Amino acid sequence: MNMKLTKSEKTRLNIKKVASSRFISLGYDQTTLADIANELDIDRRTTYRYYSNKQVLLLDIVTDIFKDFATYLRETTFEDCRYGFMQVSYLLDKYNEFYSSNLDKLILIGMMDSKLSSEVRSLDIYQDFITYTQVPDQLLEALMIKGIEDGSIKNDINASLTAITINNALLSLSSRMAMYAENLDVEQNIDSWVIVEEHSKLLLESIKND
Repeated sequence: MNMKLTKSEKTRLNIKKVASSRFISLGYDQTTLADIANELDIDRRTTYRYYSNKQVLLLDIVTDIFKDFATYLRETTFEDCRYGFMQVSYLLDKYNEFYSSNLDKLILIGMMDSKLSSEVRSLDIYQDFITYTQVPDQLLEALMIKGIEDGSIKNDINASLTAITINNALLSLSSRMAMYAENLDVEQNIDSWVIVEEHSKLLLESIKND
């Protein structure tokens, strides 16, 4: 049963929805907290009561995205995948499924690295962000260790470092494809998302124990 949101929770949720839409359609730099307040028809001071600045707002939005992604991955089952390598391959398919269905979220993720200051990264909410971003790394590392143990994945790799590398590579590339897909499709004369799929295949081949 869904719990009824309080007025405060509804206001915070509405602020994030409007901010996400404006960041994507108009741009982060072209959006102000005052713009968001005006669209919601609330007092500007109300917006500042929830978010001291735009960076904190963006961080909260992206933290929600990674929380959803973590939940999505934790619900993944591998009944038909016997070996570790097969499970890693299936997990990367789940990445692609989530990413390709949430291009707007990838655009917001892509904004974060260049927009967040070191001051904002010292806040408690940033630690929540870190916790959720580590879930894919932990899941992938565990599957890779299983693959090393059952012989389906090369035994000379560092599972932790490789998991982090794969996740960063796929997320960064997917985010770039989402942000610049229209231009890239024309420049490269292909559906740019195919590049993400091909990159996943190359990464898998690099860890497979033949």
